[in-house]
Amino acid sequence: MAISIEDHHLPYETHNLYDVKFFDDRIHTLVTHTSSFVNTWIAETQQKLLQNNNHAHRPLIVGLDVEWRPNRFRQIENPVATLQLSAGNACLIFQLLHCPTGIPQSLYDFLSDMTYTFVGVGIEGDVRKLTEDYELSVGNALSLQYAAKSCPQEAQKLGTQAWNLQGSGVRGSNDLERYDCFDVQCDNMYCYTITTDNEICLMQWIVRLFSLTFPNSGKRLKVSMDMIWDQSVDDHSFFIPVTLQFCYEHFCIIYHVSPPQNFPIVSLENFLNHDYVDFFGFQMLYKVRYLRQQYNLVVKNWFDISCQVCLSTPAFLRNHDVSVPLQTLVSVIFSKKYLKPDDILQSNWRLRDLSLDKIMFATLDCFFVYKIANLITFPLPL
Repeated sequence: MAISIEDHHLPYETHNLYDVKFFDDRIHTLVTHTSSFVNTWIAETQQKLLQNNNHAHRPLIVGLDVEWRPNRFRQIENPVATLQLSAGNACLIFQLLHCPTGIPQSLYDFLSDMTYTFVGVGIEGDVRKLTEDYELSVGNALSLQYAAKSCPQEAQKLGTQAWNLQGSGVRGSNDLERYDCFDVQCDNMYCYTITTDNEICLMQWIVRLFSLTFPNSGKRLKVSMDMIWDQSVDDHSFFIPVTLQFCYEHFCIIYHVSPPQNFPIVSLENFLNHDYVDFFGFQMLYKVRYLRQQYNLVVKNWFDISCQVCLSTPAFLRNHDVSVPLQTLVSVIFSKKYLKPDDILQSNWRLRDLSLDKIMFATLDCFFVYKIANLITFPLPL
């Protein structure tokens, strides 16, 4: 048979071993409800992963899945019964419901360790349920559906004309996961942009960024950051950023904070406070203070572009103010005219679908910051 299982029939109440054969693969499976065996499996798996992979060059991948009894009644929410983890040809089936001593600390530490990327089909739902049922937090979770597919073929190309940013296109989207994809082009520069109001998509973008760049290896990661406030309303309750933008190389994401209470605190907590991630932007002091005061989010390493340009090039101060705007820097550094109509920022950014012009300007503001940041040798953060 192509698929079979061999039971080792161990004479113990605490655990058993199985060999699952899938065509030419043999998967060594441990089934247990005992914390000590979970501790051992995690320690051995971590050792094997680190020995067989250089995580400075490739991510440390662990498969993750959960099972629970279907909820047949609306009032009853059945908890996760088993957690399955796999790495290489080793698999752990941990019977959470029957663990007499509670979940071991090693499992909390393993799942939250940003060094590892936990992958699965529909993993966002599994991660959410682990958190709700057992307060288990998964640091890096990557959906296989998200990783396997590229931007839809109908993704839009937003062109610019003489850098005056006259854009047009037809929206292409994935309604199920609530994201849109765009190619934003400016002369010979282009940027691949995702827009979303789904926090899971933002978290997956961050996880994918980490899996490609490996900041935990000691290499510093430069990310540009921007926030846009809706200036079309006077209601103080709406004084919440309407978009958050992040950009790395030519990959950007625009997170649409709609409705206003949909602020992605969970997704940003570890990202903004990472030891090896440096964030660049304009008016960063105000934005950093805002995030700390309103959401207790700490931006650990941040740089203000205007200040850093002046510090790295003192002669620049002779002709420009220390708070030089982005448009001026784009003109001076790239010899290009970057014009933004005033009515863009004054228009309503809380609408469910952002217009193409809004997406274009939100992308380019963050994209240009990233390009400038990589042209300058920065001193220590202010």
